[in-house]
Amino acid sequence: LRKPGLETTFKGHKAAVKALAWNPHCDNILLSGGGSYDQTVKIWNTVSNKNIGQIMTGSQVCNMVFSKSSNEFVTSHGFSNNQIILWRYPNLSKKAVLEGHQSRVLHLCLSENGKYVASGAADETIKLWEVFPAKKKNLDSKLFPSSFDICLLYTSDAADDLLCVDLGGRRIIKK
Repeated sequence: LRKPGLETTFKGHKAAVKALAWNPHCDNILLSGGGSYDQTVKIWNTVSNKNIGQIMTGSQVCNMVFSKSSNEFVTSHGFSNNQIILWRYPNLSKKAVLEGHQSRVLHLCLSENGKYVASGAADETIKLWEVFPAKKKNLDSKLFPSSFDICLLYTSDAADDLLCVDLGGRRIIKK
């Protein structure tokens, strides 16, 4: 049994670290985002414990999420731009800027299928963005698709009758 403890410390931001995200395609890559006086995204190799890249974003980094299906990630920003930026990895080039919030974009959340990003901001709104390609589904069986793809409908209070339908409306099982 391994005893939990501090593994290493990464230093280099000039303001509070506001955001962290692991690269799901390369498990030793960690991204971090700095606050108003830093405005950078730093890329860390957790095997060599070195900073291997950075992006000057031009505004406070509030949050970030990596795509499950592509080598891209999004960052959300506060002072002064209040936007979401889509970045390519590993070349760290800007792919798109998503605007619509009127205040700091504090929170990001990736949908289960990996296609949508929900953002929450200090302007008291939640916005849903179609950003990434959907994660490829790995169905073990055509008869029993993943639980994300099915809906169970009960036709009696006793639950003796069960109808299972996929999201396209096709009947799969009737009990």
